[in-house]
Amino acid sequence: MVSSLAETLWSANFVPVSEELASAFLKRFFGGDDSIGLVDIAASNVAHWLGVMEEVGGVTPLLTDEEYPALCQWAKRYAGDETVKQCLPKRDELFAMYSGFKEMFQAMATSQNQ
Repeated sequence: MVSSLAETLWSANFVPVSEELASAFLKRFFGGDDSIGLVDIAASNVAHWLGVMEEVGGVTPLLTDEEYPALCQWAKRYAGDETVKQCLPKRDELFAMYSGFKEMFQAMATSQNQ
């Protein structure tokens, strides 16, 4: 009974959502094939900032082509769009800014531990 109910709830609520999300990656952008939409802009940190933060933090990349191929392809298309390129900060400037934040936070942590 519980198993049957859980299966029914899963099928009714989550399968349509996962199918809708999967179909969203078939388009060039979340806003459609040719237009960037609000979801693209909201997710832009994945496309541009995340890689810089991973590099500054010295962590293993969270998004890889092997694990998230559709999301990685979207991120490349988004960051490669000419209009988007004009709006995003340069990667080296982001790296310098996040490196400065890292040093500041490390200094704060060190001073609190003394």
